[in-house]
Amino acid sequence: RPPRYTLDRSSAASDVYKRQIGLRPTGGNHNVDLVVSDWDGTEEQELVSLKYQDVAGTAEEKIPYEIMCLQDAVNSGRYVSALIVLAGKGWQHADSYINGAFNKFMNCPDVQVIDYDTFVERYQLRP
Repeated sequence: RPPRYTLDRSSAASDVYKRQIGLRPTGGNHNVDLVVSDWDGTEEQELVSLKYQDVAGTAEEKIPYEIMCLQDAVNSGRYVSALIVLAGKGWQHADSYINGAFNKFMNCPDVQVIDYDTFVERYQLRP
């Protein structure tokens, strides 16, 4: 059975409810959509950045920067890992991100890119 998780109630998938987790390496606030805590009492937390794109556009070019910023947050010691969840039909390079095609260019072992269905399955969000 996969681990069970709680979603931090102070965060949600909306710009209004994003949770500030610190500063980006280049300055400015770093906000994520969810901070997920494990139910086993270890208080390990995983960061989740939700990205939706319905049509092709420049959002794809921002994914490597988000990967590096999330790895920086994990390196701070407050979080154990991070996810970027890609949803929508507009991602032209989703498979490349999900399969780690760009990993050789970045040292970000604690950040994973997944699709929406994998996210829903991992956190058992469907009844």
